Amino acid sequence: MIDRVQSIFAARVERMIGQLGRADMQAVERAVAVYLGFADR
Repeated sequence: MIDRVQSIFAARVERMIGQLGRADMQAVERAVAVYLGFADR
């Protein structure tokens, strides 16, 4: 579940936080698109 979308400058990211598989990343992208109103549920 995505609670909140927030952007940060890439320079503030000092190290990798984690990794997602392809299917998980597609689910995140879809959820963000729905959240922003670019896609239907």
